[in-house]
Amino acid sequence: MVTGKKIVDEVSGYLRVFEDGTVDRTWTGPPKFGLLMEPVSPHEEFIDGVAVRDQTIEPKSGLAVRIYIPGTDHDVHSTGQLQVILHFHGGGYCIRPT
Repeated sequence: MVTGKKIVDEVSGYLRVFEDGTVDRTWTGPPKFGLLMEPVSPHEEFIDGVAVRDQTIEPKSGLAVRIYIPGTDHDVHSTGQLQVILHFHGGGYCIRPT
């Protein structure tokens, strides 16, 4: 957590914008929700029926995708196909102007 700087805007429990333009994303909200802020690491072993892999698509730009792979208990073997969900995250935060 950053201290000693003047906060110009804040999103409750997560995002602080300081006068010098720096941003602090340290979780300061209720501890029971802090787990939601922790990134999930990719894992090739199946946990709760799913493996997770991160794949770089374009090394120059760093564009990457996260692939969720279902376990063998899903009906993939009869068709050889999996359903696909494509999700684009905007990733932006809106801070009101002062």
